[in-house]
Amino acid sequence: MDVIKVSPLQNDSRTDYYYTLQGGLRIVSENKDSCTSNVTVYDSKNKYYLLTAGHCSKVGVKWTQGGKDIGTMVSRIYSGNTDAAIISMDSGRKGKYIYAHKPSDIKISGVQSLSGETVGDIVCKAGATTGFSCGELLDKNYSVYDLTQWWKGLRKASYSSAGGDSGAPVITTNATNYLIVGIHKGKDNSNGYTIYTHIQNALNNFGGLKVYY
Repeated sequence: MDVIKVSPLQNDSRTDYYYTLQGGLRIVSENKDSCTSNVTVYDSKNKYYLLTAGHCSKVGVKWTQGGKDIGTMVSRIYSGNTDAAIISMDSGRKGKYIYAHKPSDIKISGVQSLSGETVGDIVCKAGATTGFSCGELLDKNYSVYDLTQWWKGLRKASYSSAGGDSGAPVITTNATNYLIVGIHKGKDNSNGYTIYTHIQNALNNFGGLKVYY
């Protein structure tokens, strides 16, 4: 009888459970709201959080990934130029990767500065619903009214998206490195373009959080 050694099965879905969290996974709230994970961020006390969109839920709501607990949404900014929130997480689950076409196939190497973006840049989002799609940055000071409030200083782009992609990481590349540039917010139904929060505005408005990479 021959004995064959085989490798363990590898997760290959955005809805599978991953202990090491990465951007582009489906996350679900206790209220059954579905959004997308962004990158890992941390504060001056080395507490780690999972970033997502602020409109996904409210502070105090618990979130899961792959059916298992992540933590609780502990802070949320939903006005002006920022639609973002952070979910508490175990430091051992911090990750530097994004699920683009398969698990952990893009490693974040840096954070785009506000001065580093240019209209016409190619930007891509990794969403839990529509996956990986790219387009151009069309406006870096976009204003829009969403029936509840005016938003100013958002980014308008031409990549595709759908419900459930909210919170997705938006990235760009400078030929050698992948940079995180934003947090996907949604679609402007008046013109079909997509909108995101610039990552640096979110980090600054949370009091100086940093991206783990």
